Amino acid sequence: MQDEKDIPVDIHTNKLLEWLISRRHCNREWNDKILVVRRKINDAIQDMPESEEISNILSGSYINYFHCLLIVEILKDTESDTKNFFGRYSSQRMKDWVEIVNLYKKDNIYLAEAAQFLIRNVSYEIPALKRRLIKVQTMQEECQTKACNCVKRGNDLKERYNVMCNQLRIEGKDIKSELVKVANRDLPSALEEIVKLTHNLSDAVSYYDAFAQYTQSSETIKTCPLLSHIIEKGNTTTYEWRYGKKPTAIEEPQTESVVSKAGEESNEDAIDFGETIDFGGDQIDFGTEPTTNDGIDFGSEEEPFEIVDVISNEPVVDVAKGPDALLVLENKKTRDSFSNELLELEAFLDQRDRKSVV
Repeated sequence: MQDEKDIPVDIHTNKLLEWLISRRHCNREWNDKILVVRRKINDAIQDMPESEEISNILSGSYINYFHCLLIVEILKDTESDTKNFFGRYSSQRMKDWVEIVNLYKKDNIYLAEAAQFLIRNVSYEIPALKRRLIKVQTMQEECQTKACNCVKRGNDLKERYNVMCNQLRIEGKDIKSELVKVANRDLPSALEEIVKLTHNLSDAVSYYDAFAQYTQSSETIKTCPLLSHIIEKGNTTTYEWRYGKKPTAIEEPQTESVVSKAGEESNEDAIDFGETIDFGGDQIDFGTEPTTNDGIDFGSEEEPFEIVDVISNEPVVDVAKGPDALLVLENKKTRDSFSNELLELEAFLDQRDRKSVV
């Protein structure tokens, strides 16, 4: 037959402390007595040996009865040299903590404290942890969903990137240099094709010029000068378009070096203005009266100036540099002018066509 001491008793958690007091396992004044124990603990922790285990125990926010038992077991090792012939310890540390354990056991104060901890954990701490756990699990699921979406989005963008690279006929490892190579390879043929197509606009440009000259009574008007230049002479240099003659030498700008320099400049974090200029502490004296001795002598007003023409004997060399060395369809400014003239010619022809229909 089972012993009565081993028979379990079902007690509601919130009524555990009341049950211990009603069954006289604990005293009703245990709250006052626990204050004495807490003061003893606060005094005892001021003098503790250097031990990692004790440091971990004392790092907690609250030291209870079970912590005190662990500290006593650790002190049995650290204070073993203070043990006398009768098995007692002469160390004050051991005496203090043994006294604390005995105070806990007196009137079963440790049971009341443990019951209070259990009620608090079951009623408040554990439900709060459950709610926090559910919230964290929800956040985890959302993060996993977002991570899957980001991976899918990344794969889609990678596929689009590869498709665009294939359309541009580049590998996509060094986009700037590869695009420059593609432009240097394909751009000349594309510009030549544009020049060939402009020859078909010769009659339209002549008609536009004749119309403008007739309406404004002037034979010197050129409505589309750049377009006429390309039809007549082709895709020449900007220098020839501006000055009306071919250059004797051309210094072409290096496209790849320009791209690399632009990339290096974009990587600079901040503008370096150099050292601070020291203007000094003294004020600048601008003077209050005009001076005659220190001024610049421009000579007498009656003496005439002599103009000398300086003529250099060196031969004039027509060198196209910078933007002037570019072709008119490669130069951004002239290319924009070319596009504007095409739009202007299109608008003129559309207007004349509408009027002819009317």
